[in-house]
Formats: sequence, structure tokens, C-alpha cells
Amino acid sequence: ERGMASNKRSSTRWTFYFIPNRPDLEPVRFTFPRRWLTFAVLGAIALVLGALGMAVHYGILLHRYSRAADKAARYDRLKREFETVQQYTFRLQSDIDRLNQTIQKLEMMAGVLTGQIHPTTLGVGGENLRNREGLLRENILEQRWLLAENQRRVESMKSHIRRIADTFRSKSVALSATPSIIPVYGYVISGFGTRLDPFTGAPEFHQGVDISAPYGTPVVAAADGVVLRAGRQGGYGKLVVIDHGLGIYTYYGHLSKILVKPRDKVRRWQIVGLVGSTGRSTAPHLHYEIHYKDTPINPMYFISGKM
Repeated sequence: ERGMASNKRSSTRWTFYFIPNRPDLEPVRFTFPRRWLTFAVLGAIALVLGALGMAVHYGILLHRYSRAADKAARYDRLKREFETVQQYTFRLQSDIDRLNQTIQKLEMMAGVLTGQIHPTTLGVGGENLRNREGLLRENILEQRWLLAENQRRVESMKSHIRRIADTFRSKSVALSATPSIIPVYGYVISGFGTRLDPFTGAPEFHQGVDISAPYGTPVVAAADGVVLRAGRQGGYGKLVVIDHGLGIYTYYGHLSKILVKPRDKVRRWQIVGLVGSTGRSTAPHLHYEIHYKDTPINPMYFISGKM
């Protein structure tokens, strides 16, 4: 029975001997139950499995963190891109607003009409990173579209400005060619239309106006133009005729002295002669006519002020 118990006990135990290299030392024996080894192996396995689980979990967390960091970085890049595009768009819209106001003033001066430009702005918002990223992408596309639209508007405005400039040029030419001032300081003593001839007393058609002024008073050009005639001509006496273009001509008669010659370019307010009484005249005065395409027109319709 003792042998059987000993054999049974030994079958449930493990014995390990550590034999030293030195002969003077005795071997060391360790004996422990077999279940301890089982527990140790199972514990080691559990530790290994736990370590593997922790490693896997750490890898998953690291991957998620990396993805989250990538999303955050993408979001930051998108946000910076959106802010850059939005700022440029807002600056362009502000410039368009100021340019549009200037154009409206120029249009009123030039007498042309156009539509008004209304710039728009976009916002950004959202509940979480994914939604905000999606909204940012949409807003960036909208801002880029708005930027392209504003650039098209700028091109359209440039074209319109060119048209306004052409209008101003044409109107400037027309204004500079329009006799709009009285050519001599004095008083109108005989108007345009039917009157009694001062020499015969018979009714006649007076093609201009007679402006009384002292002998030698300077006579100026009523508008820009080119001298067509400068010399004596019948009842006009000493006469200057200026071609202003657009079919407009002015006549300055009864001069005592002519100060220009044919083909001279003259400007409004430039002196072209002096008041006299040459030709068919009874006293010093200026006979002033305006012709449009060979048809006499009442000069008083064009005079906007005096010297």
C-alpha cells in the first residue's frame, strides 16, 4: 500500500534535479505537483493570448486614431482651402460692388442702362467631422462656382466699361463739336428768323443773330473745329467759317480783323477775330450763324452761357 501510494504520489508530481559542474557540490532537487505546471502553462498561454489581444486592440486603436488623424488633417486642409477661396471670392465681390457703383454713376453720366450685380455669400456648418467635411467639400465647390461666376461678371463689366468709354468718346466728340457758348460778350440786337432789312425795310429771313459789341472786342470759337474759310465774302464782310464735324458749321461775320487762316485747328474759347462793321453792316456787331448740314439753325438754342 505504501508503494502504491508512493507511486500514485509520484505520478502527480514533477521532480527536477540541478546537478552542478563541481563534484564537491550535491545535486539540488525540486519537486512540485504536476498541476502547478499545468497552471503555469495555462497561465502563460493566458498571458500570451492576453498580450496578443492587447496588441490587436492597440493596433485597432492605432488604426482608428490614424484614420481619425487623417480625417482631421483632411478637414483642416479643406477648411484652409475653403477659407482661402472664400476670402478671395469675398474680396472679388467687394471689388465688383465698388466697380458696379462706379459703373452706375458713369452710366448716369453717359446715359446708358444696365442691370445690377448682386453678389452672394456662402456659409459652413455641421454636426460632426464627417458631416462638416462633406459640407466643406460642397461649399468649396459652390465657392469655386461663385468665383468663376464673378470672374465672368468681371469680364462682362470690362466689356460694358469699354462700351461706356466708347459712348463717352462719341459724346465727347459730339459735345466738343457742339457750339454751346456765345462767341462774343454783348447784347443780341437782332434775332433769328424773319425781320425787316435795315437797309431796304423789306421783310427778309435772318439766318443768324446779331450781337452788339464794341469795335475790336474779341470773338471766340463756339466749339472745337477746323477753319474752313477766313476772308471777305459778300455782305458778311470779313468772315470766318469753322467746320466742327458731324455736319455742324459756325459763321462769324462783319469782323474788323481775322486772326486765323484756313485749315487751322481751333478750340472752344480760342479767339478767331475781332468785332467790326465790314460788309453789309450799319454799326459794329458780330453776325453769328450755325448751320447743320447746310440748314441754318437758331443759335440761341445752343447757347448755354456767356463769356
